[in-house]
Amino acid sequence: MHRQLASLVILTLATVGATALAASIPPGRQHRLVITGENTITFVPQLNMPDVKVDYQAKFEYIVDSRYGKEPKPAATETKEPDKDDDDPADPNVAKTAKKSRSKAKKGETPGSQATGAIDVSLHSSERLFRQNGQPLVEMKVSRSKFQGRTRPEMPAVSVTAANAPAPLLEIMKGFDVTAASLLLNDDLKVLNRKYFRAEGAPQRAIVETMLSIHTPLPRNADSWEAFTQIVMGQGQTAKGNLRFEKIQPPPIKKQETDKNKDKVPPKEVTRVNVKVSGTLKAEGIVAERFIKDGTYTVTGEQTFDLRTHDWITSRWTVVVDNELANPNGQTIARAKGTMTLESRTVDGTGPNETEKSGPKL
Repeated sequence: MHRQLASLVILTLATVGATALAASIPPGRQHRLVITGENTITFVPQLNMPDVKVDYQAKFEYIVDSRYGKEPKPAATETKEPDKDDDDPADPNVAKTAKKSRSKAKKGETPGSQATGAIDVSLHSSERLFRQNGQPLVEMKVSRSKFQGRTRPEMPAVSVTAANAPAPLLEIMKGFDVTAASLLLNDDLKVLNRKYFRAEGAPQRAIVETMLSIHTPLPRNADSWEAFTQIVMGQGQTAKGNLRFEKIQPPPIKKQETDKNKDKVPPKEVTRVNVKVSGTLKAEGIVAERFIKDGTYTVTGEQTFDLRTHDWITSRWTVVVDNELANPNGQTIARAKGTMTLESRTVDGTGPNETEKSGPKL
């Protein structure tokens, strides 16, 4: 991605004339994802090469819109899905999906295969800083309206608006403030499929996959479950696999101390669910221009789900990275080890435009 953006910035310096993009913030709740990490690449002694230390920081402002088609049915009731269009979900996009699903269900599909809801993710802005042995390599900020930064250490910092961006860079900027991807859900809030819009094949696809994984739905009537997960690992690549999510049971409630003449204090309404996250993802691809021969991303963390807003309001994952690197002949030449932290939370009371005020110091 960095090489691609570097060539686009060079084009930008010589090309002017694209139309400015109209910006409208998609519906949903605003979140901020902060990723920090460091890796040390240690080469085999035979190569007589010094260690390479890489550290990075990234911040993403994004929006999540949870669209559920209907409320859960009573546990003891089996209700045939009506064919009437007026029972479709209120959201037109979900309604269209649900209508198509019911049409297929008439031909033998099970009710659980019908998509009646979705979780949409859209990017608002991104900031990235990569350093090698303390030397900045990449420093940039991108939104729908502006690109700022440098994608190579020898390049000067530039600032380009959408009005002056060449077509290739403009296409990347168009990937912000629009729905990038969706998780399609059934009535039990289980993921049936993923649908991509601007994220398909785009440079930001890996980070969108990470956001989708953090915002995996909370299934109905389940204390633990597994979910397919992808975590960004650089150069548009992701580590993949299943993570286990397990609800943290609250401590038992102590009996209320009440006088004989007073009513008992009613129990507090449960509005949040805390969940533990754990598992190991498989890493494949290229790191530091070397092939990953054997790579793992081991994840531990916790998340908090708000039952009123149907959204994860906080999430913190710690990732231990261990990659064995090889040359094209498959010979091990180095090992890359490090840690990465992903922390996401809602941005209550702060509009997306507030993020325009901060960014990399160029």
